[in-house]
Order: sequence, then C-alpha cells, then structure tokens
Amino acid sequence: MRFRGIVAVLTVLSCVTTPAIAQSAGAFNATEAEAFAFRRLQSELMVAALSCRDARHHKHYNTFVKRFRPALKTNARVLKAYFSRLHGPMATRKLDDYITHLANEASLASMGDTNFCANALRRFEAINHIDADQTAGMIVQEADLFLPQ
Repeated sequence: MRFRGIVAVLTVLSCVTTPAIAQSAGAFNATEAEAFAFRRLQSELMVAALSCRDARHHKHYNTFVKRFRPALKTNARVLKAYFSRLHGPMATRKLDDYITHLANEASLASMGDTNFCANALRRFEAINHIDADQTAGMIVQEADLFLPQ
C-alpha cells in the first residue's frame, strides 16, 4: 500500500512539473533535440546510480560524469539557452522543473521495470567505452542500443 502511495505522489509530481515544451513543438533545432535526449539519458543514469543496489552503477555514473564533462557542460548551455529563449526570466525555474520531471520519470521507471538496473548497467558499459569526444547525440544513440525494443 505504501508503494502505491509513493507511485501516486511521483505521478502527480511528474504531471505538475511537466514543462511547456509541448507548446513549442518543432521549435527546437537538431542541437537542442540532442540536448534534450542527452539530459534524459543523464537523468536515467543518475537515478540508476542512486536506486540500483549494485556499486557498479555508482562507479559507472561517476565515470560517465568525468569522461563526458565537456559534453555535459555544453549540453547544459544549450538547454539554458533554449529555456531562456522560450521562457525569458522564468527560464531557470522552467529548466529546473524539466530536470525534476525527468528525474521523476526515471524514478517511476526504476520502480516499475524489473530490468531497469540491468539495462542501465548495459548502457553504462556501452557509453563508458566510447570516445569521450563524441557528440551528445552519438552518446545517446550508443546507450539506446541497449534498451529493450
């Protein structure tokens, strides 16, 4: 019963924090689309590091952050610019809401998918063996090869 309550709260929170990106469908370019996908991957991997009970997830997440620090920084700048263009003075709050929404989605997935941790481990292993200078899109593409179809 307690688990259902937690899921219900997270579901409500994810709905409340959903950003107004839907209003701007098609309003972002390829670089911004890559940035959104990369941020989603980062959130999913972060949740895996925090929720999976295998020390390898935490180790792999730290490796991911260190190896791809330049890509993560570039990605953050792209998202900040996008949200600034779309939301002006509310950009920081809207971006924070979006990132919270992604974390909530990943958390729900981790609770509802019995293969979440195993899939995350395969994704970590795949991306932590590619060149650190790959684009955000290439990193996401490599990680997504290890998602169930």
